[in-house]
Amino acid sequence: MNKNIWIGAIVKQMIFVLYSVLLIFFSATFNKVLANKILYDDIASGYTNCSITNYGTYINVTLSIGFKSAYGTSMKSRGVVFYSYSASGMQQNTKALAVNYNGMPANDITVRDNFVLYSSAMSNSGWNEQGYNNAHVSVNVSNTILDVWPGIAIQAANVGGKETVLHNGGAVYIERGKNTCNVIADPSVPPAPDINISVTAPDWDLGEIKPGSQNIHLVSASQQLCLKYTDRSIANKPFVINATAQNGVNNDYYQMTNLQDKSQVIPYWLTLIGSDIGSGRKVIYWPNSQNTGINLDAGGRSCFTPMFRLDVPENIRPGIYSDVLTINIVTKA
Repeated sequence: MNKNIWIGAIVKQMIFVLYSVLLIFFSATFNKVLANKILYDDIASGYTNCSITNYGTYINVTLSIGFKSAYGTSMKSRGVVFYSYSASGMQQNTKALAVNYNGMPANDITVRDNFVLYSSAMSNSGWNEQGYNNAHVSVNVSNTILDVWPGIAIQAANVGGKETVLHNGGAVYIERGKNTCNVIADPSVPPAPDINISVTAPDWDLGEIKPGSQNIHLVSASQQLCLKYTDRSIANKPFVINATAQNGVNNDYYQMTNLQDKSQVIPYWLTLIGSDIGSGRKVIYWPNSQNTGINLDAGGRSCFTPMFRLDVPENIRPGIYSDVLTINIVTKA
């Protein structure tokens, strides 16, 4: 996103570069002791043709599951295991609105501690086909489920009279806005959501500046630089927010140069001052040469007022001075 920002009799352009940061998540062994009758086996060839569509009042997830032949087993129905997640990524047992297998609805719903199992043992339901079947599965989900966490997981199952066999090849994770089949070995650990941060800033006008050292603090709400995000994507994660300058950095100062004479330089640095939320005021110093990280505010928004520190030489030539900053936002290692 490009943004033109005026600084005093100085033209300053600011270009915001946002990064979608892939977070590292920790895998763990799926707990197989969910119930005495849960078993694991290679019952499916995989998951394909995943799609997710928002119809306004609900979200529809579709996919194909390549169920392998179950002849010679105690299977009475194919099963679809539905996983949803809390805001912290913990498994939930929230029900889907509807689950269909080759167009036929599930008649049996089993709610377990960490998932919901859908099946149908009724004859001629289509769910009890024991041969190889590349089944079309459709799941309708409440918008609120994906508002809490942006994805759900689905796992193949064979439901018998005394046991339920889950596919040992894991589950497929389907995320809002992504029509991709992301197979995860352990559905108890969903992929970390993408971090989406948008930045808004006004045009900054410092007016006329005079020789000498001075601070110019733009305190009105209309002058704030604001970051917007979803809470779940930033929870407990420090971010390094920095800016590189077109004119470079000299002795930890940015440099605004005269548009007509690049040898004429005004050194400056910038402090972004956040709101006081009781736990201390958040401050960002640019240049952030130490790569200092901060935690953003809860509520999906953090705003900062800019304070410029200018060291204007006494013999500076009048004119328009400018610099270009590129903002970089990354998670702190």
